[in-house]
This record gives sequence, structure tokens and C-alpha cells, in this order.
Amino acid sequence: MTPAEPYPHLDADAVADLAEDLLDPVEAAAARRHVAVCSRCNDLTAALDDIRARLQLLPVEPVPAPVVARLDAALAAERQRVPALQGASARVGHRRRGWSGSRAPQWLAAAATVTMLVVGGTFVVRGLEVSGMDAATSGGTAESAPEPAAGTGGAAKAGRESA
Repeated sequence: MTPAEPYPHLDADAVADLAEDLLDPVEAAAARRHVAVCSRCNDLTAALDDIRARLQLLPVEPVPAPVVARLDAALAAERQRVPALQGASARVGHRRRGWSGSRAPQWLAAAATVTMLVVGGTFVVRGLEVSGMDAATSGGTAESAPEPAAGTGGAAKAGRESA
């Protein structure tokens, strides 16, 4: 970073973190100042805002039943495992830790990841369906191409070669 460049360009993750207020206040302020003067980062921020607006227009898709079943099974297994660990730690003399010492943040992160994969997969499938529909309706197949005019193309070339 040089004095002429007070803040490095933001990547998509940093722009998303900035939009969701996940950066510390000092870093967020510096990033906002940079976005205000950098057309590249401003465009990236605008693109993220556009994506967010488009996503809000889509209907909420239910989580597929197999995914729900896997999550329920994983949570049930964790509930069975945690009491055994808590009993063991109590016998050793450790006190139970609060939210920060639990595995809840890890499970929330896993659940968020699964949800994002489902949503992302839905967009990929819809994108493929739309692409397929565009190709099918464009009418740009070889069968519909016009025939070459008489005296052009292969027949004219063959005539020149035999002459």
C-alpha cells in the first residue's frame, strides 16, 4: 500500500462484509472512504447491491427434505454427544462455558453453509433452464439457415475447379 493508495481494492468478500457491517469500525470507515473514490470498488459494491435486490425478489424456496433430514440427524447426534462431554468436564472440575465455549456457532455456520449451497444450487439450475430455453427459442439452428444463392458456395467452386 502506497500513500497514494490509502486502502487496497476490495474483493467481493470484503464488499459483502462491509455491506453487512461485519468489519470493525476503523476498517469499515477506511473501506467506505476507498469505495467513495475508487470506481472499481464502487462498481463491485453496486453489483452486490443489485444482486441483493434481485435475490429479495425471488420466492423463498423450502429446504429440500433430504437436507432437513440430514440436519436433524446431525443435531440429534450432537445433542446425544454433548451431555456426555458436559458430564465428563464436570467430573474433572471444569465449569460449563457459555455461548462462546459452545459449538453453537459452528453449527450455525454449517447450517448457513448448507442453506447457501441450496440457494446457490437453485440459481444454477434456474440459470441452466433459462439458458436452455434461450437456445431453444433463438431459432439459430443449422436446419433453419438459408440456402446459398445459386452460383455461390460449393457448386460454383466445383465448376471453377473442373474448368
